[in-house]
Amino acid sequence: MSSHCPVVRNQSQRQRWASRRVPAFEKRRVAGSARTLVCKAPTLTDDMFESEVLQADVPVLVDFYAEWCGPCKLIAPLIDWAANEFSGKMKVYKLDTDTNPKFLTRYGISGLPTLILMKKGDVVARHEGAIGKPALTQFLTENLPELVP
Repeated sequence: MSSHCPVVRNQSQRQRWASRRVPAFEKRRVAGSARTLVCKAPTLTDDMFESEVLQADVPVLVDFYAEWCGPCKLIAPLIDWAANEFSGKMKVYKLDTDTNPKFLTRYGISGLPTLILMKKGDVVARHEGAIGKPALTQFLTENLPELVP
């Protein structure tokens, strides 16, 4: 199984990905339905992106995801963890690429999930594909030393 999903741009591709059989390990790791992405991090829209991300006074981690993407579902609990763990030091948002496609080409997103770490409107780092907690912690602390206690 791939650690990321390609970005799909038409309805037939979305249906094919959404209807694929979800492996048992994905069902166990995601709270709630295996077909529904459960995450408490705030969700962005294209309209909110500039004010919440590009003009933010603290670093921002944006998770570009889609409901039909299995690896996106796997990392959803980690996105919640990061939002709680670094609250006050960093903002964490999710952006559904199916309903908000404006920034896909701007940031060269070709696979999901894609995590983009931004500071003062500039991309600091990016990661494409599923990621574990130790790797996410390393990704964040190496690129934002101010997060290290």
